[in-house]
Amino acid sequence: MSQRRGTTVLEMIIALTIVLVVSSIGALLLQSSSRAAIRTTLRTEMQQQALVAMQKILTDLRRSCCSGISIRSGASPQAIAICPLSQAGLRAGSQPGVANSGELLWSNFFLIYSYDAVAHTLNYREWPPSGPSPTPEETDPTRPRKLSPGRIAQILNIPSTRPVTLLTGLSQFEISYPPGGSDLLLIQPITLKVTLQRKGNTGHPEPETYTYRRSFFLPEQR
Repeated sequence: MSQRRGTTVLEMIIALTIVLVVSSIGALLLQSSSRAAIRTTLRTEMQQQALVAMQKILTDLRRSCCSGISIRSGASPQAIAICPLSQAGLRAGSQPGVANSGELLWSNFFLIYSYDAVAHTLNYREWPPSGPSPTPEETDPTRPRKLSPGRIAQILNIPSTRPVTLLTGLSQFEISYPPGGSDLLLIQPITLKVTLQRKGNTGHPEPETYTYRRSFFLPEQR
């Protein structure tokens, strides 16, 4: 009888040990699977946000032309300023895109996308009204207009009354050209690259990173 009890206790110990080992392995597998799912979710979110922001920029770029697009890539803040064709409903008080004479009309404001390296955000704003007062040439609706890199920085140094944040967790916003290109000589195609980072319980000390790059050609003079 004692021998049977001893065998029963031994069997219980072995069974408990097996259960503990299997449970530990299951917990590790579940934790690993959970962390992989978190990494996938973070990357999917970053990808979707990058695609939406890039599509908005490209849509606005197509509403302008080379003579209406200004870029500041060489120094902070990096930015793209777009003078779009006017159209009914583009903004309250805007003129329709074509005058009675048949000539194109341009908006009397700029759409500006800028990278805030301190806040790690990509922001959108319209100018004017907020910012320095424009000159008559900067609001002339009869032609597409440019802003110098220095003028863009001057505008961005004054906070916008209606800022819009398109991307958060942005660690890099890069505008580049083929050899010989610059902000003053827009050799094409122009390439935009955004790099986003997100932290989460992924089991890695470094945040998840996603980079999206897009090359495009600017519309010709209209």
